[in-house]
Amino acid sequence: GNGSLMINASNNKSIGSDDMISQAYNLSGLNTPAIKFSWSGAAVNTFPVNTLKVYYSNDCGEVWRDLGSLTPVQTSNSGYYDGSFVPMASQWRDTVISKNALKSDNIRFKFEYSTLGSSNNFYLDNIQIGEEADLFSNIDQNINARISVFPNPSKDKVILTLENLQDTKLDISIYNILGKQVISVF
Repeated sequence: GNGSLMINASNNKSIGSDDMISQAYNLSGLNTPAIKFSWSGAAVNTFPVNTLKVYYSNDCGEVWRDLGSLTPVQTSNSGYYDGSFVPMASQWRDTVISKNALKSDNIRFKFEYSTLGSSNNFYLDNIQIGEEADLFSNIDQNINARISVFPNPSKDKVILTLENLQDTKLDISIYNILGKQVISVF
């Protein structure tokens, strides 16, 4: 859609974290499973101290294992902003993380943004899960491409909208919430 997850600025000296946890995914059929996400952030001073850590779990979130992280310098990739930061298109960055341990039928992801002092807004968007090679090949390509399914989730009919995907080979399949393929559409 047109929105993204925004973690509001914390201009006072607070300490804490904001977590986002995904549903479980069946990645056992992938050769090299990976997760890709877009992010952007800014600092309110010259000493950024906030981090983004990405974890995975194969036991319904009982134990979270480290998958990767963004350093304080990376989480403030857009530099210093004394006001409320809202990223421009050129200030977004993409990260792809892969690990063989993701090849399982019950994988959850957790994004943890830790506030260790004064901060500015941080944004997370465009989270994708799939084959590592496919996720890397999509970076900076089809930047204006859009695929949407409405309503999602659905019990009955859905509207599938594809935009700006000319000269692109597509395989479209519908999966249920358990990760089982329901139908191959195209």
